[in-house]
Amino acid sequence: MPNNHIDSLKVSYYEGHRTGERIGQQRMLDSTMIYLHRQGWGEKRIKDYFDGVNAVMDEYAEAFKPTQEQDVYQARMDAELSAVIPDCLSFAERYPEIKALGYEKPVREKKHQALKKRKERKT
Repeated sequence: MPNNHIDSLKVSYYEGHRTGERIGQQRMLDSTMIYLHRQGWGEKRIKDYFDGVNAVMDEYAEAFKPTQEQDVYQARMDAELSAVIPDCLSFAERYPEIKALGYEKPVREKKHQALKKRKERKT
Protein backbone atom coordinates (compact mmCIF):
# COMPACT_ATOMS: atom_id res chain seq x y z
CA MET A 1 0.00 0.00 0.00
CA PRO A 2 2.68 2.61 0.86
CA ASN A 3 4.44 1.95 -2.46
CA ASN A 4 1.27 2.85 -4.36
CA HIS A 5 1.11 6.14 -2.52
CA ILE A 6 4.79 6.90 -3.24
CA ASP A 7 4.31 5.96 -6.90
CA SER A 8 1.28 8.25 -7.19
CA LEU A 9 3.29 11.09 -5.62
CA LYS A 10 6.09 10.54 -8.15
CA VAL A 11 3.63 10.58 -11.05
CA SER A 12 2.02 13.75 -9.70
CA TYR A 13 5.44 15.41 -9.29
CA TYR A 14 6.58 14.57 -12.82
CA GLU A 15 3.27 15.64 -14.35
CA GLY A 16 3.53 18.94 -12.48
CA HIS A 17 7.12 19.38 -13.65
CA ARG A 18 6.19 18.74 -17.30
CA THR A 19 3.19 21.07 -17.05
CA GLY A 20 5.28 23.85 -15.52
CA GLU A 21 7.97 23.42 -18.15
CA ARG A 22 5.44 23.49 -20.99
CA ILE A 23 3.68 26.58 -19.60
CA GLY A 24 7.00 28.38 -19.13
CA GLN A 25 8.11 27.63 -22.67
CA GLN A 26 4.76 28.63 -24.14
CA ARG A 27 4.73 31.85 -22.13
CA MET A 28 8.19 32.77 -23.41
CA LEU A 29 7.24 32.03 -27.01
CA ASP A 30 3.96 33.95 -26.75
CA SER A 31 5.73 36.98 -25.27
CA THR A 32 8.43 36.84 -27.93
CA MET A 33 5.91 36.59 -30.77
CA ILE A 34 3.96 39.58 -29.39
CA TYR A 35 7.21 41.55 -29.11
CA LEU A 36 8.22 40.66 -32.67
CA HIS A 37 4.80 41.74 -33.97
CA ARG A 38 5.24 45.07 -32.17
CA GLN A 39 8.59 45.39 -33.99
CA GLY A 40 6.85 45.05 -37.35
CA TRP A 41 7.22 41.31 -38.06
CA GLY A 42 4.38 39.77 -40.06
CA GLU A 43 2.46 36.56 -39.49
CA LYS A 44 4.58 34.35 -41.80
CA ARG A 45 7.85 35.53 -40.31
CA ILE A 46 6.57 35.00 -36.75
CA LYS A 47 5.31 31.49 -37.60
CA ASP A 48 8.69 30.66 -39.13
CA TYR A 49 10.34 31.93 -35.94
CA PHE A 50 8.01 29.79 -33.79
CA ASP A 51 8.72 26.67 -35.88
CA GLY A 52 12.46 27.37 -35.84
CA VAL A 53 12.61 27.85 -32.07
CA ASN A 54 10.65 24.64 -31.50
CA ALA A 55 13.08 22.77 -33.77
CA VAL A 56 16.08 24.12 -31.82
CA MET A 57 14.42 23.19 -28.52
CA ASP A 58 13.89 19.65 -29.81
CA GLU A 59 17.46 19.50 -31.13
CA TYR A 60 18.96 20.43 -27.75
CA ALA A 61 16.46 18.60 -25.50
CA GLU A 62 19.13 15.98 -24.76
CA ALA A 63 21.25 18.67 -23.04
CA PHE A 64 18.70 18.77 -20.22
CA LYS A 65 18.40 15.02 -19.65
CA PRO A 66 20.82 12.94 -17.56
CA THR A 67 22.10 10.73 -20.38
CA GLN A 68 25.52 9.69 -21.69
CA GLU A 69 25.21 12.32 -24.46
CA GLN A 70 24.18 15.22 -22.19
CA ASP A 71 27.59 16.90 -22.09
CA VAL A 72 27.97 16.68 -25.88
CA TYR A 73 24.71 18.58 -26.45
CA GLN A 74 25.59 21.13 -23.78
CA ALA A 75 28.95 21.79 -25.45
CA ARG A 76 27.28 22.16 -28.86
CA MET A 77 24.76 24.58 -27.41
CA ASP A 78 27.56 26.60 -25.77
CA ALA A 79 29.49 26.69 -29.06
CA GLU A 80 26.50 27.97 -31.03
CA LEU A 81 25.70 30.62 -28.44
CA SER A 82 29.36 31.70 -28.27
CA ALA A 83 29.24 32.36 -32.02
CA VAL A 84 26.43 34.87 -31.36
CA ILE A 85 27.52 36.24 -27.96
CA PRO A 86 31.29 35.67 -27.47
CA ASP A 87 31.26 36.03 -23.67
CA CYS A 88 28.07 34.05 -23.12
CA LEU A 89 27.84 32.12 -19.85
CA SER A 90 28.45 28.37 -20.01
CA PHE A 91 25.58 25.88 -19.85
CA ALA A 92 26.42 25.06 -16.22
CA GLU A 93 26.29 28.76 -15.34
CA ARG A 94 23.03 29.38 -17.25
CA TYR A 95 21.33 26.27 -15.84
CA PRO A 96 22.87 25.49 -12.43
CA GLU A 97 19.85 23.32 -11.56
CA ILE A 98 20.58 20.84 -14.38
CA LYS A 99 22.75 18.15 -12.86
CA ALA A 100 25.21 16.24 -14.99
CA LEU A 101 24.92 12.47 -15.15
CA GLY A 102 28.43 11.98 -13.84
CA TYR A 103 30.69 9.05 -14.55
CA GLU A 104 31.58 7.93 -11.04
CA LYS A 105 29.10 5.04 -11.10
CA PRO A 106 29.25 2.26 -13.67
CA VAL A 107 26.29 1.83 -15.98
CA ARG A 108 24.11 -1.04 -14.77
CA GLU A 109 23.36 -3.50 -17.49
CA LYS A 110 20.14 -5.45 -17.51
CA LYS A 111 20.88 -9.14 -17.43
CA HIS A 112 18.69 -11.77 -18.93
CA GLN A 113 16.73 -13.88 -16.44
CA ALA A 114 18.45 -17.08 -17.63
CA LEU A 115 21.86 -15.70 -16.63
CA LYS A 116 20.61 -14.92 -13.13
CA LYS A 117 19.28 -18.46 -12.68
CA ARG A 118 22.48 -20.01 -14.00
CA LYS A 119 24.55 -17.92 -11.57
CA GLU A 120 22.34 -19.02 -8.64
CA ARG A 121 22.89 -22.71 -9.52
CA LYS A 122 26.69 -22.40 -9.56
CA THR A 123 26.92 -21.13 -5.99
